[in-house]
Amino acid sequence: MSPSADQDTTSGGGDTPDAERAEDTPQDLSVMRLNLGGAGMFGSVNTAVGFAHLAEQDGRKLVATWPDSVYRDKMFGKTDPWAYYFQPLFDGVHWVKGMANARLHYPDTVLTEDHPICPRYRHGLRDALALPKDRHLGGELLKKFVRPKLITRAFFNDFAQAFFNGPVIGLHLRGPGRLDGGAARLRQLIDPANPVPYEHYFYAVDKALRGKPKAKVFCCSDSLEVIRKCREQWGDRVLVYPASRSEFGEMHDSHEKNAGKVFSPYKLGIDIIAEAHLLAKCSHFVHGNSNVANYVLCRAPNLENTYVYERVDRQYRTEVDALQAAGVIS
Repeated sequence: MSPSADQDTTSGGGDTPDAERAEDTPQDLSVMRLNLGGAGMFGSVNTAVGFAHLAEQDGRKLVATWPDSVYRDKMFGKTDPWAYYFQPLFDGVHWVKGMANARLHYPDTVLTEDHPICPRYRHGLRDALALPKDRHLGGELLKKFVRPKLITRAFFNDFAQAFFNGPVIGLHLRGPGRLDGGAARLRQLIDPANPVPYEHYFYAVDKALRGKPKAKVFCCSDSLEVIRKCREQWGDRVLVYPASRSEFGEMHDSHEKNAGKVFSPYKLGIDIIAEAHLLAKCSHFVHGNSNVANYVLCRAPNLENTYVYERVDRQYRTEVDALQAAGVIS
């Protein structure tokens, strides 16, 4: 199982940092390392933004390291995976051995109620992901700290130039593998009979199309099943980025439902970055509960959007404590 975004795990070899004990932390805290663990793309990116925001307020800088990234690809050798896709969090600093560990100095930073990108309804609960409270603040922080490299930008800018030649409704709908962040319970509340609540997402898209009758529908999913359903619903209106997909989705995780299938780790990362930035270029965004959605909402803070789970969100919020006590969420 991949380590969580909260774990500060490291692996030896190459240019990745060695683990250090709290008592070994050097006194110089002006530049610290931030190990991003093994979460997915925007679980990791959003985490980095939260830490960088706190560090900057204290006059400090961070160096992102991602030795256990699920996107680590052998073709890049010893290069840290953050550098595959993004410029450094802060200019003018780089990793050196013995650097202070940011997680030791900013504890309880990830699962907080006031996180600028991915707040929680209850402090410390992974499965209580809420929408960003201030999308414009989140957008300013993303612009400052999350700067895709030129080659990364080319993937989504070239696609947009070729296919986004009019209004586009963006749809982000994960496959049956999407269960974390509270998604499993939200899906049960809105449509207990179906693991993927297509009817509710498609209704939201159709409603947006009534206001933009000539719009295309840009469908984003890690699941081939979802893409097929979208094509059945909207036919030639559908735009799809050429991403790696499986029937189940969740290819970045070593899930048994994807056993025997091989995916390029680097391309999986590029795919989700490209799709998120393309969603941010849409005229309207239909989404559920995810780190991807929160990133898009902040990357394009004025983007019109429909949160599919809005009518059951209040109910979920009221039962979070009971679900935690029963061990249903953590």
